[in-house]
Amino acid sequence: MGAELLLLPLTPLYSAAVRLRAAAYRHGVARVESLAAPVVSVGNLTFGGTGKTPVVTALARDLARRGRRPAVLTRGYGRQDRAPVVLVGPEPGVGPDTAGDEPLEMACRLPGVPVVVDADRLRGGREALRRRADVLLLDDGFQYLGLARDLDLVLVDAGDPWGGGHLPPLGRLREPRRALRRADAVLVTKLRGDDGRLAALRREIERLAPGVPVVRVTAWRRGRWIGPEGPAGAGGDVAGRRGLRRSPASAARPALRPCSRPWAWRWLGGAGSRTITATRPRTWRPSRRRRPGWTRCR
Repeated sequence: MGAELLLLPLTPLYSAAVRLRAAAYRHGVARVESLAAPVVSVGNLTFGGTGKTPVVTALARDLARRGRRPAVLTRGYGRQDRAPVVLVGPEPGVGPDTAGDEPLEMACRLPGVPVVVDADRLRGGREALRRRADVLLLDDGFQYLGLARDLDLVLVDAGDPWGGGHLPPLGRLREPRRALRRADAVLVTKLRGDDGRLAALRREIERLAPGVPVVRVTAWRRGRWIGPEGPAGAGGDVAGRRGLRRSPASAARPALRPCSRPWAWRWLGGAGSRTITATRPRTWRPSRRRRPGWTRCR
């Protein structure tokens, strides 16, 4: 308890810095760059895993099936090499020290889809465009405010949605919870059965960010179903206008506001309801025992 009291004054300082940064981008003091392709951001509010990698992978796969040329822009957390690198699976030809575990996983699971690993996501996006990508998926992008996006999806872990309820150093919130107002949809992950958490969490999100739809995402992991709806109804429908249809989770909600490019809404809606199913198959194994600089997908 004594250590927590000592750290307590640092939380308002962190909060003030985060708010000032967001305000600088919002009011044009800091520059927001745009790219010549639609950008879909998948991010979260807390430090730690909320399921971004499976969701990005699911979106990229669906886009590829629809004839688009997606690319993933990611920072490559935890890698030792800071130089930009482009991975193209199923055999990227580099190791986790060069690219990071999660970019390697995405490259192995997305054959032919460029995964651009670069802390400068604007530079990475330009590289993806040079490789003829026509849709850019911004991994962990909610706080990357220097790049304009057409759709902001924010993932929330149903088991620990607010990271202890505090910003660092006392908690794991990256921003105040009201930052959800910037989102176009909130995706709730890691639900195991309909235990009432979704309804309670939806009410809280409605209070924090009125008008932002709440979407349920389901997942397969190692062949075992862990989502709330069962195999016949795998997924979470995103609701809104410009082609989006309403989901059971948001049927009574107002329509989404339009984004700068209507492509994202048409893709998510199209002729029917969109379903996002995040999967984690057995086909990817990171291995540090192989020869340096090489990770094999098997």
